[in-house]
Amino acid sequence: MIAPGLTGYRRYCPYTARRRASGAYTGPDLARAHRLVAESGTAGDRINIWGTTDNSHIPQGLTEYLALVLRHLGYRVRLHLVTNASFTDALRARIQLSTDGDWVANYPDPTAYLPQFFGCGGGNGNGYYCNPRLDREMHRAGLLELSSPAKASALWAAIDRQITDAAPWVT
Repeated sequence: MIAPGLTGYRRYCPYTARRRASGAYTGPDLARAHRLVAESGTAGDRINIWGTTDNSHIPQGLTEYLALVLRHLGYRVRLHLVTNASFTDALRARIQLSTDGDWVANYPDPTAYLPQFFGCGGGNGNGYYCNPRLDREMHRAGLLELSSPAKASALWAAIDRQITDAAPWVT
């Protein structure tokens, strides 16, 4: 969740076919994906995916590709493509999964956006994800940035891994 160049960024991808010490993505681990779906007991569930038809920040075909992957994993997918203007707060509140990504951090630091999406009271999280321990760690990391930037960076990296492992958001 932390972009390259920001405090706490460390390359990390646990969802890759061949894990590398560098943390680089090497391709999909489809066997593991199928196993995780089977273990979750969600195979065959309906998933509604929403995407935009006119958002220049979203790669063309991304929503359709995501739908294809989920179908391949055994889900029944319903695709909803609407204009960017249709993404109202009321619609967002009831969306299961979307590829609308019109949000940009107002300050290039994890403190400026991670708590907003992954904090229990985060304004952009819509209440979908709450981990009180992670909340405390994000607060502590923000405070450490003033007194110990190196410790803050290490803690943000650990927070980033926790969020990536929990997978509440797919980058």
